[in-house]
Amino acid sequence: MISIDNIDDDRIVDYRNLKQQSIHGARKDRFVVEGRKVVQKLLESKLETLSIFATKEFYSENIDLINSKVNVISQFVASKSMMNEIAGFKLHSGILAVALTPNFCNVGELSDTIVALNKIGDAENLGSIIRNCIAFGVNSIIIDSGTYYPYSRRVARVSMGALFKIKIASYNTLSESLKPLKRNKYNIYAIENNIDSEPVENFNFVGKKILIFGNETNGISREILKVCDSILEIKMNNDIESLNVASASAILLNKIYENRHGDTIRLEYT
Repeated sequence: MISIDNIDDDRIVDYRNLKQQSIHGARKDRFVVEGRKVVQKLLESKLETLSIFATKEFYSENIDLINSKVNVISQFVASKSMMNEIAGFKLHSGILAVALTPNFCNVGELSDTIVALNKIGDAENLGSIIRNCIAFGVNSIIIDSGTYYPYSRRVARVSMGALFKIKIASYNTLSESLKPLKRNKYNIYAIENNIDSEPVENFNFVGKKILIFGNETNGISREILKVCDSILEIKMNNDIESLNVASASAILLNKIYENRHGDTIRLEYT
């Protein structure tokens, strides 16, 4: 471990002023991961961990795992107060790491069930959707240019490390990705409340499928709706116009899980 006692030490530049990095955009070839459980899941994943910056306690608890994944010259330690000063805000756990950003997939690498996101611009919603996907056995998503960049500290944190298990394809528009998938016999379903919607409660999902979710303000674009095989909606009390997109994804993904397994998954809330 290399002890850091100077905020201007160039070796920890990736960890400096993390809030400003979120605002102005950090490097796309790497991203910062924050939190005890999330860093542990990063170290256990197939992603490459470039460096780690943590308290002595975390090292003592995970030294074998850390040494198996991170070069000793990239293992940094500091006091909690020094880490807070470097990060630019009060860290909850004082445990950070930097991961190498994996390449995006092409659609041919995705599985038989895919979640596609149309302009989901909120990091918390994206992280929650990714977590829901992994919870209900879906490991493939497609994002468009209007969706929040997934390999970021906020998305990794909210996903609780599920980000490290998901396959992501990225396209400028969803239309680019949907055409080859439709030719490959995928059924395309939009989750949208409109006059053409069918109640999802009565729907039986079969075969290869794509579930499209849009943002809560504008919904799914008309161009995408035109190529969908069905438009589905979730029944709810008339006092509420729509659900949060992450909540809607949990309901749909749980239904598909039930169709596949015949029972519900046990949920743990953290």
